[in-house]
Amino acid sequence: MVIFLATNQPQNRQGNRPQQSPHPPLPKGLKKNKFTIRQKVLSIGNKYYMEDDMARTVGFCKQKVFKLKEDIRIYKSKDMNEELFRIKQEEILDFSGTFEVIDSRTNKTIGFLKRKGFKSIMKDEWVLKDPQKREIGRVKEDSAIKALLRRTILSFLPYNYKISYQGQQVGKFKEKLTLIRDVYNLNMNNDPNFQVDRRLLLAIAICLDAIENE
Repeated sequence: MVIFLATNQPQNRQGNRPQQSPHPPLPKGLKKNKFTIRQKVLSIGNKYYMEDDMARTVGFCKQKVFKLKEDIRIYKSKDMNEELFRIKQEEILDFSGTFEVIDSRTNKTIGFLKRKGFKSIMKDEWVLKDPQKREIGRVKEDSAIKALLRRTILSFLPYNYKISYQGQQVGKFKEKLTLIRDVYNLNMNNDPNFQVDRRLLLAIAICLDAIENE
């Protein structure tokens, strides 16, 4: 609950008190509704290439191996000269797992990703949170039956996820069936006003592949 105190604060032209500053602005290259996330498997870690709907690279990340606490950096391109945002795990021994997504330019929190640990054993589920750790949405595996099949006799069955915001479905992740690497398509056409920050979704795509689907 937010409480406003009756103090002599400056007002805008409409006579209302100024709103709190929004979270860090979305980089132009990430202000899209469709992305493709491609994983390249290495002997010493994974690389992820993020592309827009025109197949232009808008993000790149190289996951380090043998880390007790994840600290993943996402760059504008594979030359890694400009860091866009990072994913930082809060606790080392945390079965559920909470990850903070931070804007690299301002060092401000974009939001949090929370893995539903015990639920994710049978069916992947993650919670999207705002910078104040208030729940704003969820990412869930598409079907309990398909989830069971993926974990038993049909491990090759592609993963699909539904993305909700304030209880309404606004997008989806779909894994493409390939032989040598994981490829995910992110479609957020039902969120034209960018209510869900795309950096949170690109971050969770990496977490889903690196943590859930290993």
